[in-house]
Amino acid sequence: MVNFTFRNFIFTLSFFLLLLIDYGGASVYSQNRTFATNVENQLNVYPTTTDVFGNPIPIEDELDNLNVSARIEAGTGLLLGLGAYSGNLEVSYDDIVPAGTTTYVRVNADDDFLRVLLGGSLGELLSDVLGIVLIGNQEFEIQAKLNSIPVLSADSTNPNSFGTDQVRVVTDPNGDIYIAITPNIPYDRISITNRVGSLLGLGNVKNLYFNGAFYIDSSSSCNEPLYTSFDGGGLNLELLNLNGFGVTNPEFAIDDDLLTFSEISTGTINVAGFVEQIIYFDRATQPTEDFKVTLKVDPSLLALGVANNIELEAYNGTNLVSSSDLSSLLNLDLLGLLEGGTVAAVPFDVAGAADRILVRYNSLVGVNLLQSLDLYDVAITPGIPIIDAASEDVEVCEGESASLVATTASAG
Repeated sequence: MVNFTFRNFIFTLSFFLLLLIDYGGASVYSQNRTFATNVENQLNVYPTTTDVFGNPIPIEDELDNLNVSARIEAGTGLLLGLGAYSGNLEVSYDDIVPAGTTTYVRVNADDDFLRVLLGGSLGELLSDVLGIVLIGNQEFEIQAKLNSIPVLSADSTNPNSFGTDQVRVVTDPNGDIYIAITPNIPYDRISITNRVGSLLGLGNVKNLYFNGAFYIDSSSSCNEPLYTSFDGGGLNLELLNLNGFGVTNPEFAIDDDLLTFSEISTGTINVAGFVEQIIYFDRATQPTEDFKVTLKVDPSLLALGVANNIELEAYNGTNLVSSSDLSSLLNLDLLGLLEGGTVAAVPFDVAGAADRILVRYNSLVGVNLLQSLDLYDVAITPGIPIIDAASEDVEVCEGESASLVATTASAG
């Protein structure tokens, strides 16, 4: 007689499937993008590639190639009060884009101010701490338009305008920077303007590089994390100057490499504050899918109860779907891994379709330790099967068969 326990079989099968998800070799994932391929306006915009004969390739011929950039130039001029100029590039889609659709605009700049804006509403504070001047130096504005009428805009002179649900600066797994702009009404074009501010001296030129604007069709083969950003609150400039904080290497949390991680940290502040990292997926999950968050926490912080201060939230767009603190998601095995300083893959069951995951670290008040967590990965997993009571502890004799039943619960 073979003593066959279906519960053990399901556990082993689920573990095996998770291994396949993590280590199954090269990804077959690819995005299906619709690019804005028509040039509506260009001012002081220059191509950066040439053909085999050394002739510049027209910008409009490369708008669907993210590896090629157009250089948008702005300068102060050579005479005081005279000769200053800005640059503008406006591109359009072939058709009107529905309201609520996100366009991703890949950009780069001579200075590193774009990475400051990754911090959302923390952008202005981050710029002060890091000594990056957002006002009076290189400046830019992005607009979504319907024909010639602006429907949504953000300007680097107001860093908080990049900390909303409609406009954010995000990064992809390679560390490339995008502006994610999501108008709540239809639009058909994107305009980006590069300027120089009043603090720059004569003879200065600043470049903004445009690599393409596109939205994603939700029909790719795998639903993987595409972009990430971070945010925070409860902090002020004095605290930021004195204590390390923020998210380091945010792209490492979505690079499909379990040897790399982002660090979400509130530094050594001993007052209430939080830092959060947001992971954006290609599309909303299926009702039977859940998430797995792979992370590591300092055991000394666990002993102080930090698991109650780490929150996981699932959203579908801006709508909250599920929320849990880390302590409620840990069984004895996972808790043992974290207490031993080991990485743990924590299941996060969600109550409905979700297209983004937020990991928030709330600081422990009155603790003079560096407070952080390492975020290695956020992945979608099949829902955990529910074993029918009649299928538990089933004994099957050799040569006989048995009907074993397990179902995956629908969300709700």
